[in-house]
This record gives sequence, C-alpha cells and structure tokens, in this order.
Amino acid sequence: MLVASVAAQAILAAWRSSLRTLFWKLLLATTLAFCATGTVVHAQNNLGPPSGAILDVGGQAIPHGTAQQYTVTFTATTANTVISFYFRDDPADLLFSDPSVTNTTTGSATNLLQNSTFAAGTYAGGGDSSVPVDWTYANPNNASYGGQVSSGCGALAGSDCWVDGATQAYDSLSQTIATTIGDVYKAIFYLTEDSGQGVFSKLSTDGTAGTGGNGIDVVTYANTGGTATSVPEPGSTPLIGSGVALLVLIRGLGAWRRRGDGDSGGARFEGPDAERPVDDIAPHA
Repeated sequence: MLVASVAAQAILAAWRSSLRTLFWKLLLATTLAFCATGTVVHAQNNLGPPSGAILDVGGQAIPHGTAQQYTVTFTATTANTVISFYFRDDPADLLFSDPSVTNTTTGSATNLLQNSTFAAGTYAGGGDSSVPVDWTYANPNNASYGGQVSSGCGALAGSDCWVDGATQAYDSLSQTIATTIGDVYKAIFYLTEDSGQGVFSKLSTDGTAGTGGNGIDVVTYANTGGTATSVPEPGSTPLIGSGVALLVLIRGLGAWRRRGDGDSGGARFEGPDAERPVDDIAPHA
C-alpha cells in the first residue's frame, strides 16, 4: 500500500508540474503575440459619458435626414469655460455641425467658438487624423470609428460637419472660450444621424457588443469633470463569471496540492481572478 501511495504521489507531482509549465508557456506566448502586433484594445464594455452635462439628448427622438437644432443655456462660473461635445454611435454615424456659444446677458450675437463651421482645415491629434483646427479631440477609451471632418454636410450653408461613429464609448471635441462669471450663455448645435434607430440612448440596451449595440448620444458640457462609467452588457455577467471560473480552474490544476499532515485527505484549488478578454470590434456596415 505504501509503495502504491508513493507511486501515485509521484505521478500526480509530474502531472501537476507538466500542467503548470504548459499554462505559463501559453500565457507567455499570448503576451508576446499581443506585444508584437501592437494591437489597440478597443472599448467594448458599454461606457457611459462623464457626469455633469448641461445637455444630454438621450431619450429624445433621433433626427434623420434634415438636421435638428439643439439649444441649452448655462451660467458661467469661471473666466474661461471649456465647451465639450461628447459623441457615441454604435451602429452608424452622427453628423454634427455649426456649434455656437453666445452671451445672452449682453445680447451679443458673436459666436465665441472658433472654426464653428469645421471648414478652416484639420490636423492630426489625440489619435485622430482629421481634427478640426481650433478644436481638441479626445478618445480616452479607444473607441473604434472616432470622428472626422467631412465636407459639405453642415446644416448651415457653407459649413462642413463632424461625422462620428464612436462605438461602445465616447470621444469628444472641446474648445476653451473666455466667459464672464455670472453671465448666461446659450449653446446651439445641429445634428442628424443615419442609422434609422428611433431614440437616443447614452448606453447600449440590446445586449450586443461592438457595432451591434444601440447606444447613440450627444452630450454637452461646460467645464465638466468626472470619468466614464462602465456598465456591463445585459446578460454578460454570467459569461464573465464563467471565464473567471475557467481560468481559476486551469491555474488551480497547476497548483493542486495535498493538505498538511494530519488531514484526512483531499485537495483544494487555488488561482487568481481573471479579466474578461476583449475582442476587436467589427467595422461599420
């Protein structure tokens, strides 16, 4: 019996060592392959916009064809105000144009935003090759299909537009303007969209990742802060849990060991938590 027990333990030890070696080799190979390709991991986890918006079109009917005008007012709290527009369109593209900010307290009709027609040229910045001059582009969550300037599609005569299809997260355009503390300002922009969806939604609610989602929204800020919020796709929680459990099991098999002396026997599994893998996003149709 003793000889049989020793033999069994030797076989188990060899099997455990082989599994552990295979696990780490696979992990190393995967990591090296990722680094070699330089692949950018795109957002696929249904990120919402920052908090503190002065206007969120979510819940309103989406205009198609003729652009619709949107208006919001705000009171300046600083001598310089950052005006930002955040965009998301999982299934298709938003066409945003002719933004303006004017001082309603003084009654001035002067648009405080520079290059509001997007027709003054573009530059590369923030990871985007077609950012309108005088504007700053940001895409902190690496959303696929970020915006770019397109000619002749503005709502007003002679203007271009910003075409944006940021998927499963938001990108943005922003500009800093001089403001008078306490004065009231009016922001206006024009918007249309080409997916055929009916209602704006800040998050995808159809349980589909990538361009299959239905998140479509434009959010406006004046000196906003905050960070994007992550909301798992409906039905994704069991998938995440299954993936974690599988990786824990694999790692546990590689670290399977007997309990200490005096124990009646048995074994336990040990392993780390795991992050859900992120796949690249399919292109828009």
